[in-house]
Order: sequence, then structure tokens, then C-alpha cells
Amino acid sequence: MCDDQSDDIHLTKLLVAPETPKLRAAPCLVGDAAACGALGSGSSARRCLGIEEVQLVVLRSACLCERAPNEILLGSRLIMNDPDDLCGGRLQTFCWETPETGERLVRVWTPPGWTRGAVPLALWLNDGQNLFRDEDAFGGASWGAAGTVAHLIAAQRIPPILLLGIDHRGPMRTFDYLSVPPTGWDAPWGQGMRGDMWDAPGGGVETYMERVISELLPWAEQLFGVAPEASQRYFGGSSFGGICALYMAMRYPDHWAGVLVESPSFWAGNGRYMADVAQNEKGWPKRMYLAMGEFEYAGFRGTERPGSLQCDAFLREALVECAGHLRKATALLSYLEPGGRHNERDWGRRLPMALRWLLSGEEGRGEAFWTRPSPLLPGSCFELLARKDQVRLPDSGRFQVHLGFDQWSSGVRRCDLLPSGLGPTEGSEAVLAALAYAPSSSSSLHFAFTNGVDWDNNQEKNYEIEFDCRPGAIAQSLALREPKYQETAAYCHFGREAVTKNGIKFFEWENSKDLSKYKSMSSSQVDAALKSSNFLTKWVD
Repeated sequence: MCDDQSDDIHLTKLLVAPETPKLRAAPCLVGDAAACGALGSGSSARRCLGIEEVQLVVLRSACLCERAPNEILLGSRLIMNDPDDLCGGRLQTFCWETPETGERLVRVWTPPGWTRGAVPLALWLNDGQNLFRDEDAFGGASWGAAGTVAHLIAAQRIPPILLLGIDHRGPMRTFDYLSVPPTGWDAPWGQGMRGDMWDAPGGGVETYMERVISELLPWAEQLFGVAPEASQRYFGGSSFGGICALYMAMRYPDHWAGVLVESPSFWAGNGRYMADVAQNEKGWPKRMYLAMGEFEYAGFRGTERPGSLQCDAFLREALVECAGHLRKATALLSYLEPGGRHNERDWGRRLPMALRWLLSGEEGRGEAFWTRPSPLLPGSCFELLARKDQVRLPDSGRFQVHLGFDQWSSGVRRCDLLPSGLGPTEGSEAVLAALAYAPSSSSSLHFAFTNGVDWDNNQEKNYEIEFDCRPGAIAQSLALREPKYQETAAYCHFGREAVTKNGIKFFEWENSKDLSKYKSMSSSQVDAALKSSNFLTKWVD
């Protein structure tokens, strides 16, 4: 029952599956009322997911779809923690428990405005504790996945999608993710490079993948309404979790539309993993993403140990070899990031590129640069995209862009420029992209490309994009055409006529008021007069 969870997770009601697809609250089914009390007091009723009072979900090993509706809790006890607001969406935490493997958490982030069944797409990722919050992540830095996805959705770059992170099991992580034990590094120059892995277990990846397919996928389809079709599902992982993602793509190619593989640990397993990739005959999902940093080992563990740079060279060669195998059978985006390292922050920085490639299916455009959405609107998330061969870029392996608004008067923002994932399967660097936010008061964007050191590498040339500030564009940006504004909005202008509801007038700001009666009052008398009046009442929808 997740007894090892931190004190700030309070367990409360259990759920029972209803006769209809919509879940409902139910009496506690664990023991008796005393057992319910031992779980702790719950917070106020929640209404996410169509469930009325829920806090932490324990999913015991059993395929939900194989049981009669009212028996689900007898084999699969469901409890859920209070959802947290995160980047405009909601982060919920579930506990997946099997008799053989014990407990692990499954973290589910739903995008802004999500309702059950309205978002069919789902991206499943290994190492779920590293995805969302820095305080939960290894090394104190997460992927920042929720913020990235929320931004890409708001910029109309990708469709709304659920993120589902499956936590690893600590010391048993290698067992679940690898087909054989990792052992150390056997290359002559690499002896002892990963001595911490000599005794690590392996060999459980087939069981792990089968349970993801048979238990977690049906569970998410039932609880969140994600689509059961393979064309709507994606999977991914990094490091050992990236090796697992490769095996998922090999063993279940027809279950996924695309697979994301970051920094796969090809040094482990005495060459077994690459051999399996080379010999795969089952095919691959329609789209694959494969990426790695230039300094996977030295960037993480330093260069003091002899052979560290050779380790990095070995991994770069392995990336090229793996990409060669994949390219023969699927649409592949492969990227080696200059200066990139083996950590969550780098994987998160490359996540927009992976998602554009896997989800958007959009080709690059012919202009030198453009934005999404286009035209650019104030007060909105956007992407700046630039064709590498048509803009002035610095002589550098890594690129950034300085962004300024309204002739640089609102300060400068520096953003990373990474391959966009658009365009042909190879030559992916043809279009670069940066994520940014336009202040609500801005009317133009100015930008200059840089190598991250020098201020301006454009030879004194600044690029500029004007915002669309026409009334219709402003109405779109501020969503003024929503039905709730129809009573008072006219030509994007509030206050043409006052609205009276329940004796209170709203949107009267154009009407002048006689304030002379307040002139002779003391401060306390003014406060009392205002409290007894609806004169300054504000309508909040």
C-alpha cells in the first residue's frame, strides 16, 4: 500500500470500477472503516478524471480489461494522490504494484484543458521520477518535460498529448531495462570505467515490456481515455532506459507510432545490445528518434581517468552504427549534440526536437525564418525557426539566439537553437528552432544569432518580425470571441453597454461617477461605504 512513500502523500479513498466507462467514488474496500482511517484523512473532493474523491492509485498486477468491472479493485487496488498543478496541466501519481516486482510509481501529466477521452495521444517514458520535478530527479535536474510539452502545444507545434512516466525500481533498474547484466566496460582502455555496474542485475526487460503492454496500456485507456490504436502511442527512455526503448521498438514495433531513444548505454552488455539491433527482423515503428551528446562519459564523470575520451569516441561510433541499422528500415532522426553530456538536463533540452519529429510530421518551409504560431501574437508562447543555410550563423557547433522585443526595449532573452526535427530524415540541422514567450505588450520581435559567447554574430544585422496587432489578431490572441464575452464585447472593445446581473452592474468602467460624497469622509468611513456598495464590484468568471 505504498507504505514507503513520503509523509506528504496522504492516502484515502479506494475506487471501484463502475458498470459504465466513467469511474465513480465508492466505499472503501480495504478491510474495514478502521483500515480506511489508518490511511489518513483525505482532502476535499476532487473531480479530475471523472472521479469524485481520490488521492493515490495503487495498480496491482492484473490487466484491468480482463476482469469484470466490479472486480477490478479486488486484484487492482486503485488509489491516487492529489493532482498537482504543473505548467498549466495536472500531474498525478499512481502506484503500480506487482507480486513479483513490488511497487513503483507511474506519473501522469495531463495537458492544459484536458478532459477524459479528449486527448488520444500518449507518450510513455522510462525513469519517470526524472521527468517533471527537479526535487525528484537524479542529480537535482529533471527533463522539465511538462513545461516543454505545454509550450509546444501552446505554440501549435504538436497536438495535445499525455505524458506518462514509469519510475524505475532503484537497484533493480538495470534488471528491468536490460536483456543481460551490464557488467563493467571491457574495452582495453575502458577497464573499470563503470566498476559500479559489475554486479548489477539484468535480464528482466522482456517481462517489464510485456507488463507495460498488457497492464499499463489498458489501464491508461480505461482511466484517461487515451486511444488504443498504435498510431496514437509513443514510447521512450534514456541511458539504460534508452536501451529498454530500443528493445520495446524491436519486440513490439506494431504497438507504437514512434520511439524516442536518448543516450543509450551501448558500453554495457559486452556488445549484446548492438548485436540485437543489427539482427532485428521484426521491423521498427514508423518513426524513430536517436540522440546522444558529444561527451557522454567525460561530460558526466570527468577526464581524470585515462581512457575517458576514448569512451566518448566509442559511444559516438556506436550512435552512428545504430543509426545505420535503423535507417535501413524506418524514418529516423539521429542527432549528436556538440558538447552534449549524459544527463537529464540535456535530454530535456533536446525533447522539443524529438517531439516535433515524432508528432508533427511537418516539413520545413522555404523562408529564412518564421514563427509558430504565425502570425506572431503578443502574450503567447511561440517557436522561432530558422533555415541554417539562409541566415547568418556564427562559426560554432552550438548556436543560440538573442531575442528582444520592441527594439530591444523589454530586455534580452537568450535561447538555445537546436535542430527542429523538421525536414528530411537526414540533414536534420537544416532547420533550427528555439522556444520563447512574447510579452503581452510587445509589437515586434528582434533577434540576433550567437555562439553563446559573442553578443552578435550577424555582422551588425538584426532580424525582425512584426507582430499582428490588428483587432482580429488581438481578439484571437486574447480569446475574446469566446461565448462568455459576447454580452459585453464589441469589435474587441469591452464596455459598450453595461450588463446587470442579480442587481449588480458589470463593465461600467466607461461611466463617470460622482465621488464628491467621499470627500468629507474619513478613511474608515470610506471603507465602510465601499463595503456596503456594489459600486466597485468586480466580475470574475
